[in-house]
Amino acid sequence: MATVPTRNGFQVAPEGRTPYVEAPPVKQVAGAQLQDAGRAIQSAGGVASDLFTDHLREVNQLRVDDAIIQAKQAQDHLTFDPTNGYATLKGKAALERPDGKSLVDEYGSAYDDTIKRIGDGLGSDAQRRMFARSANALSASFRGSLEKHTASETVEYGKSVQIGKIGVLQRDMSLAYADTERTARSVEAIRQSVAQLARYQGWSADETTLKTQAALSEGHAAALNSMIDDRDLDSAEAYLDQHKSDMTAEALFGATKVLTQERTGQVVNDVVNDNLAGLVGSGVGVQNFIPPVASGTRMSGAFGEQRPGHTHGGVDFATPIGTKVAASADGVVSFVGQKGNYGNVVIVKHADGYETRYAHLEGFGDIRAGQTIRQGAIVGRSGGERLNVSIHSISRDSNSTWRKLTKMPNTSTARMTPLKNGLAWKFAISLAASRIASTWLRSCSSVRIFSSRPPKVST
Repeated sequence: MATVPTRNGFQVAPEGRTPYVEAPPVKQVAGAQLQDAGRAIQSAGGVASDLFTDHLREVNQLRVDDAIIQAKQAQDHLTFDPTNGYATLKGKAALERPDGKSLVDEYGSAYDDTIKRIGDGLGSDAQRRMFARSANALSASFRGSLEKHTASETVEYGKSVQIGKIGVLQRDMSLAYADTERTARSVEAIRQSVAQLARYQGWSADETTLKTQAALSEGHAAALNSMIDDRDLDSAEAYLDQHKSDMTAEALFGATKVLTQERTGQVVNDVVNDNLAGLVGSGVGVQNFIPPVASGTRMSGAFGEQRPGHTHGGVDFATPIGTKVAASADGVVSFVGQKGNYGNVVIVKHADGYETRYAHLEGFGDIRAGQTIRQGAIVGRSGGERLNVSIHSISRDSNSTWRKLTKMPNTSTARMTPLKNGLAWKFAISLAASRIASTWLRSCSSVRIFSSRPPKVST
């Protein structure tokens, strides 16, 4: 029989397990989009920040580069400016500054001030820090250049001082040649100065020796010139013998040659002065012959010089081309024309068997052979450096004259040896001619070993 269900409260309990049904998932679309947008915004902000940083760095670098250019321009100005650049300061001017500072401190401080002023003009601390790194290197380099320039000019100034000192000492040797102690001090001082030059120049020992010898040669030559000018040949010969080891071979040869010429000329003058009256008649005297050109004209060739293959029998005068040449004494023109190597020649015969010959003329005066002319008459015009005038004895036997000369009283063998050995008998062809030539020599500039102003040592 069927059972009628009853209700217990308000629930009906089903029989068995109720089945589970899963609902479909719900997507959070709006939240994901917000997250993606946030990440995109964050990324865009980082890119913008990087771009700004790069731009700032570029701006800073540009400003620093401009500042460095200004610093380099300031360095160039302090170095090369024609008025204020340190490179224009030479010698003493580079070493002794008006403010008492060294060149390095003076210009280094000026450059540091410029660097500071440029740095202060930058726009940020970052720019100033960047600039300071480069500026420090520029300042160090600039001071290094200043130190190098100072060292170089110290050497150049030192060389100039030593060269000048050598010149002063050489001159002192010429003025105080009679003071042997003073001369010895000058010699030693010259040695020291050349040694200092050697250190500056880096000369080898051999080169230093040669330079020392050259410097001493100039000083000794100046002293010898002074003695010759004072006609103190005995002292000159003794001086040369004492100091010859200091001199170069060339200087020693030149000094010896000049002293020999001077000594020979002195012997001739002494002999002629002592014995002229006994050998030559009264018809010819020194006063009767005048130089053919103006007094003071430089003599380019001495009477009696030894030349290749012959002894010079005349006197050469260095005259401008066209200089008027005068007859030395009254006489008769015996020749007008050309004679071999002598070129244009005029010969004038004088009293007592003498004649004068005027050679190397550019042209002739208004004269002709056979014409009588007076002293001072123009016989021609000079051809230049080698105007040659000679006086000859045409009526005396040269060997006889030499024999008379060597047998004269008051004529020692020592006095005659330079005459006989150095110039041979031609120097005694005519004692009167020798005397006249010597007189002309004294009216002209003297032959010297070196110039009167000693040259400086070459460096």
